[in-house]
Amino acid sequence: MKWGDTVACAVAAISLMGWGPALSHEFWMVPDRFHPAGDSVSLAMQVGENFSGELVGVSTAFVTQLHRRAAGRASDLRAFIPAAPSGAMQVPLAGSGTQLFWADTQPSHVELDAGRFHAYLHDEGLDGIIDARTRAGTADQPGRERFRRHVKTLVNTAAEPGDAALHVTGQRLEIVPLSDPTAAPAGGDLVFEVLWEGKPLPRALVKFWHRRGGQLLLIRATTDAQGRLVATPPFAGTWMASVVHMIPATDSPQDDWDSHWGSLTFEMRAR
Repeated sequence: MKWGDTVACAVAAISLMGWGPALSHEFWMVPDRFHPAGDSVSLAMQVGENFSGELVGVSTAFVTQLHRRAAGRASDLRAFIPAAPSGAMQVPLAGSGTQLFWADTQPSHVELDAGRFHAYLHDEGLDGIIDARTRAGTADQPGRERFRRHVKTLVNTAAEPGDAALHVTGQRLEIVPLSDPTAAPAGGDLVFEVLWEGKPLPRALVKFWHRRGGQLLLIRATTDAQGRLVATPPFAGTWMASVVHMIPATDSPQDDWDSHWGSLTFEMRAR
């Protein structure tokens, strides 16, 4: 499948293997059930490498916003964020069909030596930052970074598509499906759009992660000039799409760069 006149959005690489240590840590939100029954669902956040993570304690000191889109309406769910760190947030569902949940986190800080910083930037498709550091004469200096997370997850209480999956949340960085992936069978083409501050983000590297047993499947795709890409997840089950965008930090003397990490988790059904 093509988008426009080029195949810039085509899958760049697919690998199915056991991986060694990664240079960066993904962060994602996941429900206890992607097809929940009843009137609530439990949402947890995980951090890790190669789509294998550990629970992150969620609290009002860490999570800055939590919302739900369902049945054509958006709802503020910040009241359901626990005051003390907890492994999960029990949040209400609204009606049937696809429901979108999204959250942002407080900023955190990290400093990496120049070699590790450049390796991580290259792995996330951020070679433009390497070029900027080289032009500024700072390529041999540590990378001082402030990072924030913008996470989304989709659940579906009925085997039918819904427009909640297509909702633009307004997060600074987000991955938006242009069709409902929870209602699509594995093996078909899916189109996604990456938005930065509400505008299409071109040349962004998006990774699609999936685990089968002890093996990792990683699909890499790059957005075209309209911020869109096509991916073809071949297997049913849980998937995560992730993207990173970085800009210069302008309001923090201890940081040189601001990075924003977006992710979307969903479950695909078998044909």
